[in-house]
Amino acid sequence: RASNYKPDEPTEVRGGNDPDRMARSSSGAKGMRVAPLMPKEASVGQTYADGEPRPRWRGLLHLLGAVTLALVLLCSPIFVAMQPTRGSWLLAGFVVGKLCSYVSSAYLHRSAATATSTLAHKRSVQLDFFAIGISILATGVPTAMRHLILYYATSTTLLLLTGMCIVLDWELTRLIFVLVQFAATVTFIGYATFWNPVWIAGTLCYVVAFSCFGPVAARQGKGVELQDATSYWVPWHKTGRNGWHEDFHSFLLLADACYFVNAVLRGPSAR
Repeated sequence: RASNYKPDEPTEVRGGNDPDRMARSSSGAKGMRVAPLMPKEASVGQTYADGEPRPRWRGLLHLLGAVTLALVLLCSPIFVAMQPTRGSWLLAGFVVGKLCSYVSSAYLHRSAATATSTLAHKRSVQLDFFAIGISILATGVPTAMRHLILYYATSTTLLLLTGMCIVLDWELTRLIFVLVQFAATVTFIGYATFWNPVWIAGTLCYVVAFSCFGPVAARQGKGVELQDATSYWVPWHKTGRNGWHEDFHSFLLLADACYFVNAVLRGPSAR
């Protein structure tokens, strides 16, 4: 009776392809578990072109924000017809600026091109960075009537300097200009609207948002070396789905909503 055993063929070991099992076996200590280099959720089809994991909810949050802003913009003629003042159109300018940022971010975090093409990913990141400056400038548009020249001259200059830093790849300098533009805009709006409770609520949301971004900025490495910024003690965090970066954008969305309400209540359209 002939045997089916072939010594030249590798024998399959049950569970041999399981990265967790291989990690435990190589650790040399019973019960010690070494995490694989990349989470299973972010290993296939959920990375950017440079290899960095792309959580599922990140692009979804931006897409929902973009759709919401687009609906608000479509409804803006109704609001303008009800209150036909120049301030009403300024509120539309606020929405357009925010929409630019959310659309560019949604493309960056959901497009197949940014997941497969290094050039497309790089250009999308640059566009997203510049759209941040546009969003910041638009935040103060409804309340800039009292100091029109001062606000637009300052914010536009900082936006152009940010664009120059993006082209030259001066990351630290870009961050400085963005933070200066943001701080100046928030302070200007608070002064123009008399530091009211809605402004305070929106500013607190911005502060919490930047606090959430701390763990994201603290990561070391580039591309595939970066892992999702999540914490085991935060119950809604899940690797490959959402983490501190998504919390950051959620609070930014709340802050933008507060500043929009502030513009409606305290801007020129309220007079």
